[in-house]
Amino acid sequence: MTDENALLSRRDLLGKGAAFAAATAIALSPIASHTAKSEEIEGWAPFEGALDFAEAERGIGIVIYEGQDVPYTPDQIGEALTKWLHERGVPAQYFVHSPPGKQVTSISMIVTPEAVLGPYNLHDAMKNMPQAVERLRISQLHAPTGYTAALD
Repeated sequence: MTDENALLSRRDLLGKGAAFAAATAIALSPIASHTAKSEEIEGWAPFEGALDFAEAERGIGIVIYEGQDVPYTPDQIGEALTKWLHERGVPAQYFVHSPPGKQVTSISMIVTPEAVLGPYNLHDAMKNMPQAVERLRISQLHAPTGYTAALD
């Protein structure tokens, strides 16, 4: 499978990713974004990065689409959410996308390709963190060796 076909099949698999993009009014053209490590990534990369993290670490990848409606930076939000998860023994990493002109902050939590929670506003994301942990625990019971084989 070529890299382009792999990306397209991942996008198909992540049907919620398209809904997430539409719901948060982002452009699907490449736009510079940043992870918590300040690496330059583009377009679908925050969603792809969160999925890759969830699969590789058997944890939760968090996608934060920055808006202008909350008094916190995306890094403050991401650090608070990942800290909460780490305190419960859950591997977590956040990925930020800052589309120009976006008004509302949106947060999605990726547990597996089939378990994408959100998009949520900040309040609802915090309220649904226990559900994300529970979904992760259930997925680990049903796929103890990981879920990458389903993507091949």
